[in-house]
Amino acid sequence: MDDDHSPAVLHRYGPGDVPALLDTLVEIWADAHADHPDVAAASLSPEALRQQLTTHTRHEGFALVLAFAAGDPVGFVYGFGCEPAYWFGPELLPDLPEAVRTTDNLVGLCELAVRPGWQGRGIGSRLHQALVDALAPRYISLLAMPGNADSQRLYRASATPTPARTATPPTVPRSTCCSLRSPAISPATLRAKTSDTPPNFQQPYRW
Repeated sequence: MDDDHSPAVLHRYGPGDVPALLDTLVEIWADAHADHPDVAAASLSPEALRQQLTTHTRHEGFALVLAFAAGDPVGFVYGFGCEPAYWFGPELLPDLPEAVRTTDNLVGLCELAVRPGWQGRGIGSRLHQALVDALAPRYISLLAMPGNADSQRLYRASATPTPARTATPPTVPRSTCCSLRSPAISPATLRAKTSDTPPNFQQPYRW
């Protein structure tokens, strides 16, 4: 169905819906990340995502948005509200602006994936905005692998870079940690950090 240009339809789901959708979400993720060098280098896997999703549904405010095109699921995003200390961890937290460090309205965007045949059509941007609309955060934060050029372009266009600090060996894949204020409020801040394990990640993955 990759040649179908009908607009994607977005649907929101809660934690209770995830078990029935889990195979579909893992399949989309695996398709979107097939042969990605950063993913392979970090030993990231569909099974890790499956475990992560199951764990993350326990967080209050969990929300999932799934995109359908021509009736087929082609992309998804999910996240949940959390404390800055939980999301950023003790290494990165002191480097963040005070407003981010002390906010009580932060959402962690955990995964955003779109099937390759449907990328470049604005579905990722729509999914991101749908999650923002659903959870209405003051700040929304994520990690993006540097080799993922599409996500880097998307979030660098939405955030203002600030100085980075490297804290782990150069052999570890770099991740860009973005703290984005909700677009309706004001411009964003961005922090970059080298990390082998995202601060809020119990299983070995992030997109």
